[in-house]
Amino acid sequence: MSKRGKQKGNRISDEQFKTLLIKELQKSDSKANLKTPFYELLSSKYAIHKKRAFDLHDKYYSEYITAKNRELERVSINAEKEVKKELILSKIDRLKIAEDIAIGNAKKIKTDDGVKIIMPTYGERLKALEYISKIEGDYVPAQLELTGKGGSDLIPNRFAIKIVKEKKK
Repeated sequence: MSKRGKQKGNRISDEQFKTLLIKELQKSDSKANLKTPFYELLSSKYAIHKKRAFDLHDKYYSEYITAKNRELERVSINAEKEVKKELILSKIDRLKIAEDIAIGNAKKIKTDDGVKIIMPTYGERLKALEYISKIEGDYVPAQLELTGKGGSDLIPNRFAIKIVKEKKK
């Protein structure tokens, strides 16, 4: 059998190339990120021209790296979102803190000098009560009447408009 016949039987398709490249890239000890070592690995099993191998490597390696970077970005964004969620107090947590302040519960705080006990002042307790009322909707905005004597409007709504045409001189 001639050399040309042997090459036709062992030709590698673009899809096979991509699959093999990805498999090799996922191995920890692989040098598939480098064109020449990957070409040498392929040429031992398949018939492929060096230029074609390098072109396909460029194409599929950049796709692989882009996909990996997108995945890493998605994972890191999700991790950041979870951290932010933990840092932000929920409505119930905020109400519990305000309740403790409104009741006047003391809070122990560790410092470099030891443990300090902090008691809310009367003003802080009033602010906490106002906050709780606001959050729970105890406030209802005052509604003002906008009518005068006998139910007439305070603001007159009858204006006389006089349209005057200017005469040309």
